[in-house]
Amino acid sequence: SKSTDLGEVDEDSGESVLQLAIDSDDVETVRLIYESGRISDFLKDSMKSEEIGLTYSAMTGKVECLKYILSMEDHSESGELIFYAYFYACLNGHLDCIKFLLNNTEVDKKRLQEDGSNALFWSIEKEEVLEYLFNEQQIPAIEDSMGQSILDAAVVKNSIQGVNFALDQCTINPNKKKKKIGISPLSL
Repeated sequence: SKSTDLGEVDEDSGESVLQLAIDSDDVETVRLIYESGRISDFLKDSMKSEEIGLTYSAMTGKVECLKYILSMEDHSESGELIFYAYFYACLNGHLDCIKFLLNNTEVDKKRLQEDGSNALFWSIEKEEVLEYLFNEQQIPAIEDSMGQSILDAAVVKNSIQGVNFALDQCTINPNKKKKKIGISPLSL
């Protein structure tokens, strides 16, 4: 019998078998894949199966798969990996995954990306996530390293919900001139 590498990429979809199982929210198959120990590297040689599982589960909003993968082993040394799972959950508006990560891991909820943006920037198009992060998690409405506020980010993304959120909930002056570009969000 021919042995199949469970990490191989499906020719039609371009996804690994692990990703297909996560897409289906099939925790039992995810468990079998991890227990097989035969997951090949995916996308980059440096990427490990845990990276695929954690980040892809968060990216696609599959909280049950995320829970299983985090329960399998000690991820206390995986701060960077858990941060990126949090980042992708925020970016894609998966509130269940965000809540799970914040309540069950040591993720630094106020950590900034290299560009100085935080979780409010990443979730600017997801009103429910914005409200949760700002009101319940006290994520601050800051400016990024370019001096851009979440209002600026909302305007750039054409997010009416983000603009309304920034104006209603945050203390942001919509007429504040940007030093670097000399315009205000309302002049765009």
